[in-house]
Amino acid sequence: SDLRDDGRERKVLVITPPAIKAGWERTIDLFDQKDNTDKISPFVDFITTGKIGSLLDDEEEAEELEYLLDEESTDGDQALQDIDYGLIIIDESHRFRRSTTKMYQSLDTLIENIGARSGAYPYIGLLSATPQNNRPDDLKNQIYLFERNHKDSTLKRASGGDLEDFFRNVNQEYNNLLKGHDGLSEEERSKRLKAISQELRDNILEDLLERRTRTDVKTYYKADIEAQGLVFPEMSGPHALVYRMDDELARLFADTM
Repeated sequence: SDLRDDGRERKVLVITPPAIKAGWERTIDLFDQKDNTDKISPFVDFITTGKIGSLLDDEEEAEELEYLLDEESTDGDQALQDIDYGLIIIDESHRFRRSTTKMYQSLDTLIENIGARSGAYPYIGLLSATPQNNRPDDLKNQIYLFERNHKDSTLKRASGGDLEDFFRNVNQEYNNLLKGHDGLSEEERSKRLKAISQELRDNILEDLLERRTRTDVKTYYKADIEAQGLVFPEMSGPHALVYRMDDELARLFADTM
């Protein structure tokens, strides 16, 4: 009951690539078995982003998101953009790593509007195997979806909560190292890049990240794995395959290189 009295609606929005949507729906159905009278599916809406046949560009993804946000929900009462969701789950959240895309801005506006109407921003759950694809800004933009006050966030180890200042400093050093104009050796540059990663882990990710590796799952969820008959493939190798060229081909290769 405490969860229902925190000022947020009992309504969930799941944003997922089309290929994963069916899996989400099956998972929700598992909770709504026939003998379970407290159904959760009426409280869950889905919208899809990402792949439809092939990878969409940002403009097409934005159009899809905006279109779906204008659609009526499954009960036909409200458009998705008018519902004060209490929780938004974003699968493959690294798709929202760039704040300049229309797709990101559409989602950011939805979250802001919910906060303005209801007085409470929704909880945001981000699911991704690759939260940082290119640079620290990838993390920053995803974090900004739920840390709405960038200058006074809840992450106090990061410049006292000033995420703008923290990421400004991190990005400045990161970009300088990538440019390679600082006269550092490759070994020293690698050490400093690792130090930046450590700073992000210690000051940002440690307070946010729930991480599960394959070993974690096999160790702590052994009973669930056995009950469902799940099997992780065993990896072997790599194995060296040696290809020997004859003298003529070796000369041709050397000349070509």
